[in-house]
Amino acid sequence: MTKTQRLDPRPADPQPAKRAKPDASTETAIRTASLIAKAIQPSVGDFCEVVVHDFRDLKKSVVAYEGNVTGRDVGAPVTPLSLELLSDKQATIIADRMLRTDDGRIIKSTVAALKNADGEIVGSFCFNLDVSNLKYALHALESLAGAAQESRPYTFPEDLPELISTIMDQEERRLGRSLIGLDAKARQSVIVSLDSHQIFAIRKSANLVAERLGVSRATVYSDLDKVRR
Repeated sequence: MTKTQRLDPRPADPQPAKRAKPDASTETAIRTASLIAKAIQPSVGDFCEVVVHDFRDLKKSVVAYEGNVTGRDVGAPVTPLSLELLSDKQATIIADRMLRTDDGRIIKSTVAALKNADGEIVGSFCFNLDVSNLKYALHALESLAGAAQESRPYTFPEDLPELISTIMDQEERRLGRSLIGLDAKARQSVIVSLDSHQIFAIRKSANLVAERLGVSRATVYSDLDKVRR
């Protein structure tokens, strides 16, 4: 991990990660993706949605939303899958990821990176298909073949608290325990994971992380400073 400037431990929002400059090529990439989303979704049907994220504002990254599979709207925050794409500088696409929503539906999701003229990832183009009916029809065959796999619910967040809650739930599953009362080593491992997924690039996210960890905001900043050294 690249060494960064030491953070001021006082209770103030950490500096966001460097984002792509709002140049013409960024605007063109986002605008073109939005037009493609509008053109594609009606051709596929009601079980499909196409979403465009602009990473210049992760808290309100959805700038185009066509269809209505996950119930979001323009102004919704970035999703964990898009954060995963953003955190992996070598990746350009996450294809055919099978997700289960908290209401039991099965979503087949593909996320592609949008890049500007300098090759910086500035957004994402997301194609979500509700394949619940197909999965239910094949359930008996999958069970007989031994191919059925348990999957955990995936949340498409509508606001920042829900986004942070989703990411922190993932960290709880990774550690196999509550995030309250972690020792310094375990807590800092959570901070490393969150930082790698650009969570601290979102303003006010540290407050919500601190609440979930059961520590002060200053402790979160201190841990962030230590893991970034």
